[in-house]
Amino acid sequence: MVAYREVIRDTVACYGVLRFFMESGAKGCEVIVNGKLRAARAKSMKFKDGYMVSSGQPTKEYTDSAVRHVLLRHGVLGIKVKAMLDWDPKDYPEMIPVA
Repeated sequence: MVAYREVIRDTVACYGVLRFFMESGAKGCEVIVNGKLRAARAKSMKFKDGYMVSSGQPTKEYTDSAVRHVLLRHGVLGIKVKAMLDWDPKDYPEMIPVA
């Protein structure tokens, strides 16, 4: 039962971060948590919401990312957050209007 509570706590925290970004006006968000979350073996959990561009020059122009390391008793957790910023449709190269 303790492990189940830890999983719920981790996922609720990550979904809270996603909700905060989306309510702040981001087009998309991605949260990746790596490390020993609930067991002796390290795992990676990914949470995504909205629209994200992951390749090409628009990735450099329209996404913002941050990486933090958290030192815990059991080991180190790595947290990566990416947010897709709002863009001007005229400048975005792959936005094609469908008539």
